[in-house]
Amino acid sequence: MALLALLPVTVSWPVSLGEALVLAGGVLVMLVTNLVLLRRILTPLGRLRDAMSAIDPLRLGEPVDVGARSIEVAELTTAFNDMLDRLDHERRESVRRTQSAQEQERRSISLELHDEIGQNLTALLLQLDVALRSAASPAQREVLETSSDTVRDCLEHVRGIVRRLRPEALDDLGLLGALEHLCDRVGHDTGMLVGRSLDPAVPQLSPDAQLVVYRVTQESLTNAIRHAGARNVRVELQPSGGGARLTVTDDGIGLPEGTREGSGIKGMRERSLMVGAELRVGSRSPSGTAVLLEIPATEAGV
Repeated sequence: MALLALLPVTVSWPVSLGEALVLAGGVLVMLVTNLVLLRRILTPLGRLRDAMSAIDPLRLGEPVDVGARSIEVAELTTAFNDMLDRLDHERRESVRRTQSAQEQERRSISLELHDEIGQNLTALLLQLDVALRSAASPAQREVLETSSDTVRDCLEHVRGIVRRLRPEALDDLGLLGALEHLCDRVGHDTGMLVGRSLDPAVPQLSPDAQLVVYRVTQESLTNAIRHAGARNVRVELQPSGGGARLTVTDDGIGLPEGTREGSGIKGMRERSLMVGAELRVGSRSPSGTAVLLEIPATEAGV
Protein backbone atom coordinates (compact mmCIF):
# COMPACT_ATOMS: atom_id res chain seq x y z
CA MET A 1 0.00 0.00 0.00
CA ALA A 2 2.86 2.39 0.76
CA LEU A 3 4.49 1.67 -2.58
CA LEU A 4 1.25 2.14 -4.46
CA ALA A 5 0.57 5.36 -2.56
CA LEU A 6 4.00 6.83 -3.27
CA LEU A 7 4.31 5.75 -6.87
CA PRO A 8 3.06 8.25 -9.48
CA VAL A 9 0.29 5.87 -10.48
CA THR A 10 -3.37 6.80 -10.76
CA VAL A 11 -6.41 4.64 -11.28
CA SER A 12 -9.16 5.94 -13.51
CA TRP A 13 -12.43 4.63 -14.76
CA PRO A 14 -12.56 2.67 -16.84
CA VAL A 15 -9.31 1.03 -15.73
CA SER A 16 -6.67 0.96 -18.37
CA LEU A 17 -4.47 -2.04 -19.10
CA GLY A 18 -1.39 -0.41 -17.58
CA GLU A 19 -3.25 0.46 -14.39
CA ALA A 20 -4.62 -3.09 -14.11
CA LEU A 21 -1.12 -4.49 -14.47
CA VAL A 22 0.15 -2.22 -11.68
CA LEU A 23 -2.67 -3.28 -9.38
CA ALA A 24 -2.12 -6.99 -10.19
CA GLY A 25 1.60 -6.56 -9.52
CA GLY A 26 0.85 -4.99 -6.12
CA VAL A 27 -1.51 -7.83 -5.16
CA LEU A 28 1.07 -10.40 -6.30
CA VAL A 29 3.80 -8.78 -4.18
CA MET A 30 1.46 -8.78 -1.18
CA LEU A 31 0.61 -12.47 -1.64
CA VAL A 32 4.26 -13.50 -2.05
CA THR A 33 5.21 -11.52 1.06
CA ASN A 34 2.43 -13.21 3.06
CA LEU A 35 3.51 -16.62 1.74
CA VAL A 36 7.11 -16.05 2.85
CA LEU A 37 6.04 -14.89 6.29
CA LEU A 38 3.57 -17.76 6.73
CA ARG A 39 6.08 -20.40 5.62
CA ARG A 40 8.49 -19.02 8.20
CA ILE A 41 5.88 -19.80 10.87
CA LEU A 42 4.21 -22.90 9.43
CA THR A 43 7.38 -24.84 8.52
CA PRO A 44 8.35 -25.39 12.19
CA LEU A 45 4.74 -26.41 12.85
CA GLY A 46 5.06 -29.04 10.14
CA ARG A 47 8.25 -30.34 11.70
CA LEU A 48 6.51 -30.41 15.08
CA ARG A 49 3.63 -32.39 13.54
CA ASP A 50 6.09 -34.90 12.04
CA ALA A 51 7.90 -35.24 15.38
CA MET A 52 4.60 -35.84 17.17
CA SER A 53 3.63 -38.52 14.64
CA ALA A 54 6.99 -40.29 15.00
CA ILE A 55 6.91 -40.60 18.79
CA ASP A 56 6.82 -44.23 20.00
CA PRO A 57 5.23 -44.65 23.46
CA LEU A 58 7.61 -47.55 24.22
CA ARG A 59 10.81 -45.71 23.25
CA LEU A 60 12.43 -42.97 25.24
CA GLY A 61 13.34 -39.99 23.08
CA GLU A 62 15.05 -36.63 23.20
CA PRO A 63 13.01 -33.42 23.55
CA VAL A 64 11.57 -32.14 20.29
CA ASP A 65 13.44 -29.24 18.68
CA VAL A 66 11.93 -27.83 15.47
CA GLY A 67 14.12 -24.73 15.23
CA ALA A 68 11.22 -22.33 15.71
CA ARG A 69 11.93 -18.63 15.21
CA SER A 70 8.57 -17.25 16.24
CA ILE A 71 7.76 -16.90 19.91
CA GLU A 72 4.38 -18.61 19.52
CA VAL A 73 5.80 -21.79 17.90
CA ALA A 74 8.66 -21.88 20.40
CA GLU A 75 6.20 -21.69 23.29
CA LEU A 76 4.06 -24.41 21.69
CA THR A 77 7.14 -26.65 21.35
CA THR A 78 8.11 -26.03 24.97
CA ALA A 79 4.59 -26.88 26.12
CA PHE A 80 4.65 -30.06 24.04
CA ASN A 81 8.00 -31.11 25.55
CA ASP A 82 6.66 -30.41 29.04
CA MET A 83 3.66 -32.59 28.26
CA LEU A 84 5.98 -35.36 27.06
CA ASP A 85 7.91 -35.15 30.33
CA ARG A 86 4.72 -35.45 32.36
CA LEU A 87 3.46 -38.34 30.24
CA ASP A 88 6.83 -40.08 30.48
CA HIS A 89 6.83 -39.74 34.27
CA GLU A 90 3.28 -41.04 34.54
CA ARG A 91 4.04 -43.84 32.10
CA ARG A 92 7.00 -44.97 34.19
CA GLU A 93 4.94 -44.91 37.35
CA SER A 94 2.13 -46.78 35.64
CA VAL A 95 4.51 -49.44 34.33
CA ARG A 96 6.16 -49.67 37.75
CA ARG A 97 2.79 -50.24 39.43
CA THR A 98 1.75 -52.77 36.80
CA GLN A 99 5.01 -54.71 36.97
CA SER A 100 4.94 -54.66 40.76
CA ALA A 101 1.42 -56.07 40.75
CA GLN A 102 2.46 -58.74 38.25
CA GLU A 103 5.46 -59.73 40.35
CA GLN A 104 3.28 -59.99 43.44
CA GLU A 105 0.87 -62.21 41.53
CA ARG A 106 3.76 -64.31 40.23
CA ARG A 107 5.06 -64.69 43.78
CA SER A 108 1.63 -65.74 45.02
CA ILE A 109 1.17 -68.31 42.26
CA SER A 110 4.69 -69.69 42.68
CA LEU A 111 4.18 -70.10 46.43
CA GLU A 112 0.89 -71.89 45.86
CA LEU A 113 2.48 -74.20 43.30
CA HIS A 114 5.43 -74.88 45.58
CA ASP A 115 3.56 -75.29 48.86
CA GLU A 116 0.38 -76.98 47.65
CA ILE A 117 0.81 -78.79 44.35
CA GLY A 118 4.52 -79.48 44.84
CA GLN A 119 4.05 -80.97 48.28
CA ASN A 120 1.05 -83.03 47.16
CA LEU A 121 3.02 -84.45 44.25
CA THR A 122 5.92 -85.23 46.59
CA ALA A 123 3.56 -87.05 48.97
CA LEU A 124 2.05 -88.98 46.08
CA LEU A 125 5.52 -89.96 44.90
CA LEU A 126 6.40 -91.29 48.36
CA GLN A 127 3.15 -93.29 48.46
CA LEU A 128 3.93 -94.80 45.07
CA ASP A 129 7.41 -95.77 46.26
CA VAL A 130 5.90 -97.53 49.30
CA ALA A 131 3.40 -99.34 47.09
CA LEU A 132 6.17 -100.27 44.68
CA ARG A 133 8.18 -101.98 47.43
CA SER A 134 5.15 -104.02 48.47
CA ALA A 135 3.95 -104.89 44.96
CA ALA A 136 3.20 -108.59 44.59
CA SER A 137 3.59 -109.08 40.84
CA PRO A 138 5.90 -107.75 38.11
CA ALA A 139 2.89 -106.25 36.30
CA GLN A 140 1.95 -104.22 39.35
CA ARG A 141 5.54 -103.01 39.78
CA GLU A 142 5.68 -101.95 36.12
CA VAL A 143 2.48 -99.91 36.47
CA LEU A 144 3.70 -98.31 39.69
CA GLU A 145 7.10 -97.50 38.19
CA THR A 146 5.41 -95.82 35.22
CA SER A 147 3.17 -93.84 37.56
CA SER A 148 6.17 -92.81 39.67
CA ASP A 149 8.04 -91.58 36.59
CA THR A 150 4.98 -89.60 35.48
CA VAL A 151 4.57 -87.97 38.89
CA ARG A 152 8.30 -87.23 39.06
CA ASP A 153 8.15 -85.53 35.62
CA CYS A 154 5.13 -83.48 36.76
CA LEU A 155 7.00 -82.45 39.89
CA GLU A 156 10.01 -81.29 37.88
CA HIS A 157 7.71 -79.40 35.51
CA VAL A 158 6.03 -77.63 38.44
CA ARG A 159 9.42 -76.70 39.87
CA GLY A 160 10.44 -75.28 36.49
CA ILE A 161 7.28 -73.15 36.39
CA VAL A 162 8.01 -71.91 39.91
CA ARG A 163 11.54 -70.90 38.91
CA ARG A 164 10.29 -68.98 35.88
CA LEU A 165 7.51 -67.26 37.81
CA ARG A 166 9.70 -65.91 40.58
CA PRO A 167 13.50 -65.63 40.39
CA GLU A 168 14.23 -66.74 43.94
CA ALA A 169 17.93 -66.77 43.07
CA LEU A 170 17.74 -62.98 42.72
CA ASP A 171 16.76 -62.69 46.38
CA ASP A 172 19.17 -65.38 47.58
CA LEU A 173 22.26 -64.85 45.40
CA GLY A 174 22.06 -61.23 44.24
CA LEU A 175 22.06 -60.06 40.63
CA LEU A 176 25.39 -61.53 39.50
CA GLY A 177 24.78 -64.87 41.21
CA ALA A 178 21.25 -65.04 39.81
CA LEU A 179 22.50 -64.38 36.27
CA GLU A 180 25.18 -67.07 36.63
CA HIS A 181 22.55 -69.52 37.89
CA LEU A 182 20.23 -68.59 34.99
CA CYS A 183 22.94 -69.08 32.37
CA ASP A 184 23.99 -72.43 33.85
CA ARG A 185 20.41 -73.69 34.06
CA VAL A 186 19.54 -72.65 30.49
CA GLY A 187 22.71 -74.27 29.19
CA HIS A 188 22.03 -77.47 31.13
CA ASP A 189 18.37 -77.72 30.11
CA THR A 190 18.81 -76.90 26.41
CA GLY A 191 22.35 -77.96 25.58
CA MET A 192 23.03 -74.47 24.21
CA LEU A 193 26.42 -72.95 24.98
CA VAL A 194 25.74 -69.92 27.19
CA GLY A 195 28.86 -67.84 27.86
CA ARG A 196 28.94 -65.02 30.36
CA SER A 197 31.06 -62.08 31.41
CA LEU A 198 29.72 -60.49 34.59
CA ASP A 199 31.90 -57.69 35.94
CA PRO A 200 31.94 -57.55 39.77
CA ALA A 201 32.53 -53.79 39.47
CA VAL A 202 28.92 -53.26 38.37
CA PRO A 203 27.39 -50.82 40.89
CA GLN A 204 24.64 -51.92 43.22
CA LEU A 205 21.35 -51.41 41.39
CA SER A 206 17.91 -50.73 42.77
CA PRO A 207 15.65 -53.78 43.27
CA ASP A 208 13.51 -52.73 40.28
CA ALA A 209 16.58 -52.34 38.06
CA GLN A 210 17.92 -55.74 39.14
CA LEU A 211 14.60 -57.35 38.27
CA VAL A 212 14.59 -55.61 34.87
CA VAL A 213 18.11 -56.88 34.09
CA TYR A 214 17.18 -60.40 35.13
CA ARG A 215 13.91 -60.48 33.18
CA VAL A 216 15.47 -58.99 30.02
CA THR A 217 18.23 -61.61 30.19
CA GLN A 218 15.66 -64.36 30.75
CA GLU A 219 13.51 -63.21 27.82
CA SER A 220 16.55 -62.79 25.54
CA LEU A 221 17.69 -66.35 26.26
CA THR A 222 14.17 -67.64 25.67
CA ASN A 223 13.98 -65.85 22.31
CA ALA A 224 17.38 -67.23 21.31
CA ILE A 225 16.15 -70.76 22.04
CA ARG A 226 12.62 -70.58 20.59
CA HIS A 227 12.91 -68.20 17.65
CA ALA A 228 16.54 -67.60 16.68
CA GLY A 229 17.71 -71.22 16.54
CA ALA A 230 20.96 -70.14 18.18
CA ARG A 231 23.65 -72.55 19.34
CA ASN A 232 25.78 -70.01 21.21
CA VAL A 233 24.70 -67.13 23.41
CA ARG A 234 26.79 -64.68 25.41
CA VAL A 235 25.60 -62.59 28.35
CA GLU A 236 27.68 -59.57 29.44
CA LEU A 237 27.06 -57.14 32.29
CA GLN A 238 29.45 -54.21 32.59
CA PRO A 239 29.56 -50.81 34.35
CA SER A 240 28.54 -47.95 32.08
CA GLY A 241 28.36 -44.23 32.84
CA GLY A 242 27.65 -44.72 36.51
CA GLY A 243 25.00 -47.33 35.70
CA ALA A 244 25.20 -50.71 34.00
CA ARG A 245 25.06 -52.14 30.48
CA LEU A 246 23.60 -55.57 29.72
CA THR A 247 24.41 -57.18 26.36
CA VAL A 248 22.97 -60.50 25.17
CA THR A 249 24.15 -61.74 21.76
CA ASP A 250 23.50 -64.96 19.87
CA ASP A 251 24.49 -66.59 16.57
CA GLY A 252 20.95 -67.30 15.39
CA ILE A 253 19.05 -66.13 12.33
CA GLY A 254 18.73 -62.56 13.55
CA LEU A 255 15.76 -60.28 12.90
CA PRO A 256 14.64 -60.24 9.26
CA GLU A 257 14.11 -56.76 7.86
CA GLY A 258 10.58 -55.55 8.41
CA THR A 259 9.91 -57.95 11.26
CA ARG A 260 7.36 -56.59 13.73
CA GLU A 261 8.26 -56.75 17.38
CA GLY A 262 6.50 -59.51 19.25
CA SER A 263 5.09 -59.55 22.75
CA GLY A 264 8.45 -60.63 24.20
CA ILE A 265 10.35 -57.58 22.96
CA LYS A 266 7.47 -55.26 23.81
CA GLY A 267 7.45 -56.71 27.32
CA MET A 268 11.17 -55.97 27.63
CA ARG A 269 10.59 -52.39 26.49
CA GLU A 270 7.83 -51.93 29.06
CA ARG A 271 10.09 -53.22 31.82
CA SER A 272 12.89 -50.93 30.65
CA LEU A 273 10.62 -47.91 30.90
CA MET A 274 10.02 -48.74 34.56
CA VAL A 275 13.58 -47.70 35.46
CA GLY A 276 14.22 -45.22 32.63
CA ALA A 277 16.52 -47.66 30.83
CA GLU A 278 17.18 -47.70 27.09
CA LEU A 279 16.66 -50.96 25.20
CA ARG A 280 17.92 -51.67 21.68
CA VAL A 281 17.25 -54.90 19.81
CA GLY A 282 18.63 -55.61 16.34
CA SER A 283 20.50 -57.95 14.07
CA ARG A 284 24.27 -58.25 14.26
CA SER A 285 26.89 -59.02 11.63
CA PRO A 286 27.36 -61.58 10.18
CA SER A 287 24.37 -63.26 11.84
CA GLY A 288 22.48 -63.28 15.09
CA THR A 289 20.67 -60.87 17.36
CA ALA A 290 21.98 -58.35 19.88
CA VAL A 291 20.01 -57.05 22.85
CA LEU A 292 21.46 -53.99 24.60
CA LEU A 293 20.04 -52.62 27.84
CA GLU A 294 21.44 -49.38 29.33
CA ILE A 295 20.58 -48.87 33.01
CA PRO A 296 20.98 -45.17 33.98
CA ALA A 297 23.08 -43.97 36.89
CA THR A 298 19.90 -42.91 38.71
CA GLU A 299 19.20 -46.60 39.41
CA ALA A 300 22.69 -47.26 40.80
CA GLY A 301 23.97 -46.89 44.34
CA VAL A 302 20.51 -47.58 45.77
